[in-house]
Amino acid sequence: MREGTTPTVALVMDSNRFPHPYLITAANVSAHRVSSSPIVVQLRGEMGNHLSTIAHGIGLQLAAWQDYNLSTHLLLRHQTLVDNDGTVMENPKWLPTSRVLRQCFPAMREWDFSAGSRWGEFDQLWKRQRDLQDESLAGMDSEQVRLLKQIQSVNGRIMAGRKGLDDMKEPVTEQDISEGLAAFAALRRSGREDKGFSQTSSFLNSPFLYSDSMDNMILVKRFLKIFRDLFRIDPSCCASDRPDPDEAVFHYRNFAKEFELLSRRKDGVKRSTLPSFEEATPHQTVQVLFSHLKPGHKVAITSRFADDPVVFEYVHALEKQNFQVRVIDGGNNSERQDFEDFCFLLHARKIVGNFRSTFVFWAALLGKAERILLYTIKSPGLKVRFGPFIKTFFTGNFKWHFDDDGAEFQKHLQMILLPMEVIQD
Repeated sequence: MREGTTPTVALVMDSNRFPHPYLITAANVSAHRVSSSPIVVQLRGEMGNHLSTIAHGIGLQLAAWQDYNLSTHLLLRHQTLVDNDGTVMENPKWLPTSRVLRQCFPAMREWDFSAGSRWGEFDQLWKRQRDLQDESLAGMDSEQVRLLKQIQSVNGRIMAGRKGLDDMKEPVTEQDISEGLAAFAALRRSGREDKGFSQTSSFLNSPFLYSDSMDNMILVKRFLKIFRDLFRIDPSCCASDRPDPDEAVFHYRNFAKEFELLSRRKDGVKRSTLPSFEEATPHQTVQVLFSHLKPGHKVAITSRFADDPVVFEYVHALEKQNFQVRVIDGGNNSERQDFEDFCFLLHARKIVGNFRSTFVFWAALLGKAERILLYTIKSPGLKVRFGPFIKTFFTGNFKWHFDDDGAEFQKHLQMILLPMEVIQD
């Protein structure tokens, strides 16, 4: 954060400034202590995941105002980890991630990325809010119990056979969001003071909405133009290396390498890629993802682990098709070097990548890409976890029209499913 600035407490939606959220600071927050309703946004992972969780929270905020005339403020809550002995600690990823977001996204420079983490009553309020789903507590009637349960649908539904709000959820649907926000608006207007709800904090009071999802398409497709404005990049954060105008960019996420490193650091055991995080093989990359390119076309490859030998299997496969291939080396895998890859993708006209990578997802949508091809592998794990999502989104194309600095262009996103394919040694 820049010296001399007032730390941001939250983000609020104001009717006079819609559709853009603005910052509440210590100087102006008093006007919103009663009038706006809290949304706690649970941040996750690194930059791409942070953008996805923030987008989900802001998308809920925008939809709450547009659809239900409900004014809200956002409290960002950084992620915690539970060690093997049960000790709760801060996730070390959020500090460098929030630092880069503040440095390179001007709109975020005064955001407080731990506002929802500092109030000691959060866990208490969250537990109480869940406990109040029992109508025998605090005089709750059956309708309020139903509404309290319903508001969690903004994060997706608990999968069949799972119990508890923190278990694995199915992907969010438009109906989930609509029903959840309707319930939240009804609760906030129901005379909560007389029904056992707490108001111990000026900024966090119950019932609050807990946004615990990474929005990939539901709210993005509705509010993408707003996100593109809100998530504008400071050009000074980007180096001069850019893709050529006629160069396609392939982002190889290399989940397998990351999961291998994470598992080794945790318990010394090497593990394979988690289900639903599989990636296209070199053969699929050539025969399907780049089948539309003619010999001689330029392809640049970005990857977090650019020096991994697996990357060069993709290079060789593409070169066999007489493509001109180069690998963009992100350097030492620091958060700033990762951002250089992000900048490179921002300036690409054609992008191919894995839909499960929020990094390439946001670079493609926020940047200059006119044609985007995002794939996912049709694995058993994907079918279990993302079945409804696949039926909704991997059956068509998406198009947006933009006017950036007076230049009109169309962004075309295509999402495809690829069969699982075994890499032959």
